[in-house]
Amino acid sequence: MFGTWIKEITDLVIPAVATCQLCGSRRKPGKYAGLCCICQKELDYWEEKYHQCDICGRYIAGGVVCPVCSEKKPPFSMATAVGPYRGILKESLCSLKFRGDRKLSVPLGKLLAQKIRFRVNVEDMDLIIPVPLHKDKLQGRGFNQAELIAREVSREIRKPVANRILIKKRDTTSQTHLSQKEREANLKNAFYVMDRSRIQGAVILLVDDILTTGSTVSECTRELLKWGGEKIFVATVATGIHFYPTE
Repeated sequence: MFGTWIKEITDLVIPAVATCQLCGSRRKPGKYAGLCCICQKELDYWEEKYHQCDICGRYIAGGVVCPVCSEKKPPFSMATAVGPYRGILKESLCSLKFRGDRKLSVPLGKLLAQKIRFRVNVEDMDLIIPVPLHKDKLQGRGFNQAELIAREVSREIRKPVANRILIKKRDTTSQTHLSQKEREANLKNAFYVMDRSRIQGAVILLVDDILTTGSTVSECTRELLKWGGEKIFVATVATGIHFYPTE
């Protein structure tokens, strides 16, 4: 009894701390399981200051649809993301992709699953397909970050991951410094559906780490629709942001 009383007093004076699964700091936990209060505050900031485009999921300061989608609607039905490619999400994805910190796929996948449940009816989903890497890049990196994230999303929303249905048959140059048109030309015919029977009439959740211009997921979507996919939803950990309100 005395020990319980001491613990209650201590908890009031010294708040409980835990190791954040994203930044690795020991701080007071946030409302999302595994996140500290600082990472939580950063993610909440973007949700409070901006909102997502109803189509591509990019963060915008005003309006319902971003300027890009207003001009040309993408082939996928809708996209969503945990937040903009900034701050802790950018740091976590760089650590996952380039420093091989695979354990980060767990909190990132859980956060993405939460956003998917909020934006999409997961009961309508038939399967999850991660955006594939070319075999040479996969061999060099040792893993596909999109697949790791997709597997965690699968555990959370209880939908199967179909890893070998969509492949990247042609290696492409880095998209980083290419224009929108150059990106589209770079990716044209780069993807191929291996098992067309699995996607006939299927509602597919396409998972990747980042959506920037949307060229990669759009090319994947076209290939999946071409061979019988009914509807494609896109989910990425991070996405772009438009700082100026739409008119």
